[in-house]
Amino acid sequence: MRMSSRLMVGGLFTLLCPLAPRLGMAAPCPDGAAATQTLSDLAHSAKDVRWDSTSMVCADFNGDGVLDQAVLGYRDHTLLLAVRRGRKQGRHVPQILEFAIGGGVQEGVCTLPVTLTLRDLACDTGDGLLPGCKAGKGVKALSIQDGECDPINLYWSHEDRAMLWWRY
Repeated sequence: MRMSSRLMVGGLFTLLCPLAPRLGMAAPCPDGAAATQTLSDLAHSAKDVRWDSTSMVCADFNGDGVLDQAVLGYRDHTLLLAVRRGRKQGRHVPQILEFAIGGGVQEGVCTLPVTLTLRDLACDTGDGLLPGCKAGKGVKALSIQDGECDPINLYWSHEDRAMLWWRY
């Protein structure tokens, strides 16, 4: 199993309708204004990135009971994932993770298009426990899939206070 550390600060929010996670699909976040604000913030902070608003998903990634957002973006030959933690007041600085596009790179996807899906968080991968992982009721993980390579799996690390990724 290959693990990563936090790559860069940046981020986003989104929510799902009740059936969407079981179908592997995302639906608009319940608070459209928050999603719009997140996309606007990202567009201003990373002008050279094309953020894909249709990829945005919302769920509780860190177990605090507040919806967090995640969205995909593209720049040159790089796939980006922005994650913004939700909070009742104010805004968290988003975290942006970067992945290469092209086969043969552990820190990347093999091809486009990719999908961003929500999964139930499981802290035991079968090869061991994920560092800093704390499962809880309603806590979700993310998966980036391209249909060719192993998916990139992401979870919130309470030790690093950031999203980390792993794959087999």
